[in-house]
Amino acid sequence: MNTKKIICCIAIFLLSATGHAADPTKTHQKGDPYGISFVNGFGAKECGEFVSDFNQGLAGWIRYYDWLQGYAAALSAGYAGRHGKAVNFLGWPAGTAQPTGESIMLWLDNYCRANPLARFAGAANAYVRTVTGIAEPEDW
Repeated sequence: MNTKKIICCIAIFLLSATGHAADPTKTHQKGDPYGISFVNGFGAKECGEFVSDFNQGLAGWIRYYDWLQGYAAALSAGYAGRHGKAVNFLGWPAGTAQPTGESIMLWLDNYCRANPLARFAGAANAYVRTVTGIAEPEDW
């Protein structure tokens, strides 16, 4: 295959991959104001579905926690690259007691009960804003 065909195939693949973004009509709801239309997986699920899964116990919420850890790691890496310092996007500031995975998920459950139509990623962003004090995703 020649170089032009390879480049064309890669371009078609990349363009088709963007069609799998979450429904952008549901991104500007209460609790999800930043238009998180690029999120897939468990982050794209509505909070109401998270609450239902959370009620099933560990087996129900561990997948969301796994997604959350990856999301927080990506935020932290991006922030460190832009600002030259690391931030723990799942924990409180250094020197304070750090939350457990279960306490983080309880916080998210409370948020999602109050905002059932928000996406789980919107809840995650609300948590990040709360624990870091960094208000805008553009600053992350």
